[in-house]
Amino acid sequence: MDDEAGDTRYRLLETIRQYARDKLLEAGESAQMRNAHLAFFVEFAQAVEPKIDNLDALDWVIRLEAEYDNFRTALEWGLQNDVLAVLKVVIALMPFWIRRGHEAEGIHWAIQALAQEETLRS
Repeated sequence: MDDEAGDTRYRLLETIRQYARDKLLEAGESAQMRNAHLAFFVEFAQAVEPKIDNLDALDWVIRLEAEYDNFRTALEWGLQNDVLAVLKVVIALMPFWIRRGHEAEGIHWAIQALAQEETLRS
C-alpha cells in the first residue's frame, strides 16, 4: 500500500501480528524489541524536528502522520520504561503537533511523562 508521500507501507494481518507478538513473549524478547522500537522513534522524531519548519515541511508532516500509531505505541511503552525517551519525543514532536492542531495530545504526553517521573522519584 502506498501512503500519501508515495512511500510503500506494509501492514501485517492481525493474526500474524499476534503470532509474532506471542513468539517474542515466549522467547523473552518482547521488552528488548519494544525498547528498540522506542529508541528508533526517539531518533526519528529528533531527526525530523528541524525539518518541520523548512520547505519540505509538508512531506515530513505526512511521514509523521503515517507513523502516528507507532509513535503512540512507543510513547505508551516509554511511560513505563523510559520517561526520558518520552520527553525527548514530546519535545521533538511539538512543532508537528502544533502544525496539525494536536497540541492537546502533546501536552497530554508531557503531563503523563512528568507525572511518571515524579512517581519514579518517590
